[in-house]
Amino acid sequence: MFIFLALGALIGALSVIFFLQNTEPITVIFLNWQLEGLLGIILALAFAGGVMMTALLSLPSLISDWIESTQLRRRIKLLEDDLAEAKKREEGTKFVVQSNLEDNQTESYKASN
Repeated sequence: MFIFLALGALIGALSVIFFLQNTEPITVIFLNWQLEGLLGIILALAFAGGVMMTALLSLPSLISDWIESTQLRRRIKLLEDDLAEAKKREEGTKFVVQSNLEDNQTESYKASN
């Protein structure tokens, strides 16, 4: 946690230094739009736009991965439940077999005496 806090403070300090060193006013023209501002702020907005575009383009993949992991977790839960039931049935079967063996041994003991 402390590492992330320190890294965030370092990135914030570097951003402030970047903005203070790039204070020239510029004009950006794209199609019919015209934007005037400081170089540092315009570059930061361009960077933020790139980050948002990357996030939007990766969103379908993230959603499909989330759906798949949810389905897999549900399948694991069902398989764990099936395994628990099988273990219970196996324990019950062992008890019945042992009980039958004891009865047979008793019968054979009675027959020999």
